[in-house]
Parts: sequence; C-alpha cells; structure tokens
Amino acid sequence: MSSFQCEEDRKNSDRLTELCDKLQVKLKIYKRQVEEAEEVAAVNLGKYRQLMSQVDDANERADIAENSLAKLRSKNRASTIGPLGLSASASFVHVASASDVAALQQQ
Repeated sequence: MSSFQCEEDRKNSDRLTELCDKLQVKLKIYKRQVEEAEEVAAVNLGKYRQLMSQVDDANERADIAENSLAKLRSKNRASTIGPLGLSASASFVHVASASDVAALQQQ
C-alpha cells in the first residue's frame, strides 16, 4: 500500500469518526427531546383525566339537581290542587267552606 493510499484511508476514517460523533450528539438530543415530549404528554394526559373526572362529577350533580327539581315541581303541583280538586293560583287560594262542600256534594 502506498503512503498516499494510507493517508486517504486515515482521512476517510477521521471523517467517518467525526460523522459518527456528530450523529451520536444528534441522537442524544433527539432522545432528550423525546423524553421531554413524553413528560409533557404525561402531564397533559393527567390534566385531561382530571378535567374529565370533573366533567363527569358536574354531569352527575346536574342530573341529581334536575331530578330534585322535577320532584319539587311534582310535589308543588300536587300541593296546589286543593281538596275537591280545586286548583290554587299563586295570587288566590280558594278555601272551601262547609256550605261549598255541601253544595258540591248535592250536585
């Protein structure tokens, strides 16, 4: 082998070593970026799960409130209908007297 060939081989080897070193540095950078992205993703997933739990809780509370409201409205409707089936308005409640009851029973 000639000295020229040896010199070219050494230069090629040096270039390949330098290229390999640069690629290893890039690989370390990419690995660090992947780790950081995974950490961000884990944090965001945790936030998402927490918010979904809060949404589920809020929906459950809304369902309970709607059911309670429906029960109260039903109870309120039942209590506004007087004895003899006479309904009461918010501004006027008719209280049946004994003569009213007797007149209704005779009909």
